Parts: sequence; structure tokens; C-alpha cells
Amino acid sequence: MKILVPLDFSKSAESITKYAVDLARKLNGDLTFYHVIDERNFFTYNTVYTFPEYYPEVKLDEESQQQMKESAETEFKKMIESFEIKDINYNIEVDIGIPYSQICDYAKENKYDLVIIGSHGKTNLKDIFLGSVVDYISHHIDIPILIYKIDISKRK
Repeated sequence: MKILVPLDFSKSAESITKYAVDLARKLNGDLTFYHVIDERNFFTYNTVYTFPEYYPEVKLDEESQQQMKESAETEFKKMIESFEIKDINYNIEVDIGIPYSQICDYAKENKYDLVIIGSHGKTNLKDIFLGSVVDYISHHIDIPILIYKIDISKRK
């Protein structure tokens, strides 16, 4: 069984990782820990998305994006390796994109059997009106999703 585990660098990543490893052991699954660097952070002006007619689309150059990706890969690898996972197969992937759509595309293209993703359970207006990564994925993917509810005390 191929299991995709999208993670960020939050404190809650530890509990999600431990849960995914335990489940993979029980299901004899292979894990892919997946991090997406949000490309929208590469823009000089975040308001490009709000008022594109007033601001030029200024992105970081390709070399800077590659350096950012390599740095994230190094840190992500350190984080995952700190869990000392020895008895199951796993790999680590880092991409650049818009997280919610990139996770869906990656899961479909690589034919995963299950996606395990953490839910912060936010209830503020931003999440109500804009939705969340978990909500988007649950409505745009035809792969089973296990939503891991994150303990409030583990949030960053």
C-alpha cells in the first residue's frame, strides 16, 4: 500500500508522522513524506493575487527558488530522519507549487492508495471563507483520505 503524508514544518508534524508510521506498519505500507513550498511566497507583493492590475508579478529568480527548495529538502529530511524510522520503507519529496493543488496532483500522478493529512480544526473567518488545504483535498481527489485531528496543544 502506497501512503502519502503531506507535512509542513509545524509542531504537529511529529504526531502525524508517528501516526502514519504506526499505520504503515499495520498495513505493510510504504510512506512518502511530502512537503510543498508555497510558490505564492515567492512573490514580492502578496497583493498580486488581490489586486493584480496594480502590481507587477515579481517572482524570485529560478536560482533563488532552487536554493529555497534545496534548503527545505535538507531541513525536511533532518526532521523525518529524527524519527529514526527503521522498519518500513519511506521516501521524502519536496516540491514547489500551491500546496492544495500540488498535493492532489502528486497523489493522483503517483497512484497513492491513501493520503494521511493533519487537520488543525481552525474555525476563524479565513478558514470559513477561503477553506483549508484539507477541505480542498477532500473535495478534489478520488483517493481515500485519513484526516488526522491535531491536538490543539501541538499547534505552532
